[in-house]
Amino acid sequence: MFGENNTAKENYYPILCPNCNRQLTENGICFDCGWQGSGITESQLPPLEIGKLLTDKYEIRQVVSTNYSSINKYIAFDLDEEHNVVIKEGPAVHDSEGRISSLREDSLSRSLRQKQGIQTDFSAARPTQLLEEGFEQDIEVYRPNPRLELEYLLLEEVQYPTIINALDRFVVEDRSYLVEEYVDGWTLREAWQAEETDRIQQFDWLIQLCQALSKLHTAGILYNGIHPDLLVVSEDERLALSEFGWAMKLPLSEDYEAEDNYYTAPELILTPDMADIRADLYSLGATWLSLLLERPLKDEDFEGPFLPKLPTDIQPNLHPEINRILLQVFNRDMEQRCAKSGEIMNEGKLPSQELQEEILELKKELRIPTLIAGGRTNVGASRENNEDSYWIQVASAGNEDGQSNNGIFIVSDGVGGAMAGEIASQIAVQIISNTLSPILTENVVSDSYEDNIIPEIGNAIKTANEQVNAHAQHTLGLPVGKMGCTITVAVVIGWDVYVGHIGDSRLYLFTEGVCYQKTEDHVKKSTNMLEKAIGIKRSVEPDIFSFQIDKGDTLLLCSDGLTDYAEMETIEGVVLKNSPPQEACDTLVNLANAGGGGDNITAVIVEAGN
Repeated sequence: MFGENNTAKENYYPILCPNCNRQLTENGICFDCGWQGSGITESQLPPLEIGKLLTDKYEIRQVVSTNYSSINKYIAFDLDEEHNVVIKEGPAVHDSEGRISSLREDSLSRSLRQKQGIQTDFSAARPTQLLEEGFEQDIEVYRPNPRLELEYLLLEEVQYPTIINALDRFVVEDRSYLVEEYVDGWTLREAWQAEETDRIQQFDWLIQLCQALSKLHTAGILYNGIHPDLLVVSEDERLALSEFGWAMKLPLSEDYEAEDNYYTAPELILTPDMADIRADLYSLGATWLSLLLERPLKDEDFEGPFLPKLPTDIQPNLHPEINRILLQVFNRDMEQRCAKSGEIMNEGKLPSQELQEEILELKKELRIPTLIAGGRTNVGASRENNEDSYWIQVASAGNEDGQSNNGIFIVSDGVGGAMAGEIASQIAVQIISNTLSPILTENVVSDSYEDNIIPEIGNAIKTANEQVNAHAQHTLGLPVGKMGCTITVAVVIGWDVYVGHIGDSRLYLFTEGVCYQKTEDHVKKSTNMLEKAIGIKRSVEPDIFSFQIDKGDTLLLCSDGLTDYAEMETIEGVVLKNSPPQEACDTLVNLANAGGGGDNITAVIVEAGN
């Protein structure tokens, strides 16, 4: 029943009426328009020689395939436009192969073409002559190959960025030609498995495929060519539907014959006259599963003919949402493939559009980073009090793009000695975290959130400065400048990091194995004393900036107790080892203590992944 066939579809094309493109009966009669003849024969056309010039414009450069259901395929060079094209070649139809009544041609074939919505006009290939009503006469002239002519007309009808363009068609002697856009790139399977391809790009290709299918389905066209080794990804990462040799206008006739393989919807084999556009969804599901498995489908992936196993039986660790979608589309029962028949007919809802929306939502969910954080603070080996403080908060906030994993991460190092520094860092962390928390817990994130977050961080730090000064003066009786702290705060919204910084605590970014210090120490080089910190002056102007992170990146926020007593090379080695963040923080604190531990030590590590 099943068989993998990536390169040829023998006997796939039905024999079509040369006059109206409908299927002929076995004895060569078209009941739609009255044609009587054999239509297209299955004889092989000898391939053209390399260098052959067609119409003084197209130079044959490469033979791609021959006898492909009586269609030869070439790559040629367009001498006028100076780029490659694809040329398909099939036997032209000689009118002496059949006889047709001029009366039936005028009435039946015209009305049939109008009913199908396709304007097929072969009159230009016929000699001009007047025929009496009802008179039959052999017409000695070659016509375009109906299969290629239908392909040309379908492509003309559905021009779309991810669908190849039909460029030209002509007849030379007994051969018919169709010229199509050439897409230079890779098969979808090759592009999908490329090392540089991430999951987001894979979802983009699936979405582009759904968009192209929606365009075809709106026109009542069944693409019937979805296969991981037939779809093409161009050099600019655009998915292209490049093979329209199997596309057909719906409805299909009951004697329609489709190739029986792993990617073919069961109704195309069992009840083709009942098939509709949802047959393409079955092929999409089969293709998606094959790509996820990184191998062609096999008999072992099916319980029986057209009865796929549960996706999780084949790949147990499959993402639950991907599993749910595959259960829908890669389903023997076409009524289960997203939209129901009633919705398609009565509401005009396309299942490909519904599938596109579901994949888009899944892409958004997976595009959001999963933030994993750990933190540790320690008094050190020499100090009596720990004046450092830190804050870790990860939450999901609703926004216009769906759910986001966002976070607020703060490290503060108290200055002033005794209890003053400890209180200052605690006040600052509490004020800043309370001010910024609504960003994570309320629906305040929108397309313009950057305009809101930057001022919020600045206001939070300035408010913390005011509160620390007030507590020093009115509670402890200390003058301004005798109680303070550093602050480094990172607000992570999706893949954007917004930083507020004052003092000599630090923020590092580790990306692709390289460490970058993102903050600048506010220290006078001559005295090694802080020149900017919370509580040192009545007003402060913190550094505020933003940058983007990517999957796999790591943030390290730390006080100078870590960087002063542990070598930077050692710190980098610990972080880049990709240990769980909490374990890495504990290791860093132990290393600083082993290096002397002359100050309080604090480390917060945040990993961004999917």
